Order: sequence, then structure tokens, then C-alpha cells
Amino acid sequence: MEAVLAEATLMAPLETGGMLLGYRAGGAVVVQAVTGPGPDAKHHRAHFESDADWQQRELELIYEASGRVTTYLGDWHTHPSAPPIPSRRDRRTAQKVARTKEARSPTPLTAILGDAMDSVACVRLYEYREHQFRELGLTVFRTSA
Repeated sequence: MEAVLAEATLMAPLETGGMLLGYRAGGAVVVQAVTGPGPDAKHHRAHFESDADWQQRELELIYEASGRVTTYLGDWHTHPSAPPIPSRRDRRTAQKVARTKEARSPTPLTAILGDAMDSVACVRLYEYREHQFRELGLTVFRTSA
């Protein structure tokens, strides 16, 4: 969470994001690490484009270092001036990931960090399954004292 918040703060008011890495065990999802967007990512107010080549190399390094356990689960990104609710673009992205055989993630996760107001931010975690998002959880935290 700290890495996500640091990246979000650095890029605000532009959108940013990265990958969620970990594994699934039974019905549980374990997120072990996150990546950032990569050095050549493009950041805009309402979307961002990750540095896909950099992210792929990071994923490969982490996967190998973990003994082939930690893998791609999905993505995280910010909505700097909007609530953490999936947009139309988010739905299209999740659908594309679910359909991409190489991603090996037929039910990808999407974590969205919503705008911080009064030193409070929230992250909603969704799973894309059967053409719809299902909310898995909500985390609310203080961003400053």
C-alpha cells in the first residue's frame, strides 16, 4: 500500500498505476508485490499507458526470484480526481486481460486508488469475472497525520 500511495502522490494530479503480483491459493488471493508503471509510461489526467516492456521484464525477474510462484494477478491504478469505481476503460482493459492467453489471468484483479479528501484515501479491489466486476474489498486509510 505504501508503494502505491507513494507513486500516486508523485504523479498526482495525473493517473498512474502498475501490476499486482502474487498467487491464488484456494479461494484466497495473496498480493505479494506491486510494480510501478515503468520509466517510459505516459501519464494523463484520465488514464495512463504503462511501459509494457519494462513491466514484462520486472514480472519475469520477480517470477523467477520467487521460484515461479509470484505471478501476474492484475493491475492497480489511480483515479486522482474520481472515486475508485471502474470506468468504461477499466472494464475494457480487464476484459482484454481476461481474453489474453499469455496473461494467464482469466479473472484479473483491478485495484483502484480513489481521490484523497481530508487526508483519507480508499482503495477498492475488484475481480473481473464473466464480463463484470465484483468488489472484493475496500481499504480506507489516512494519507497524513
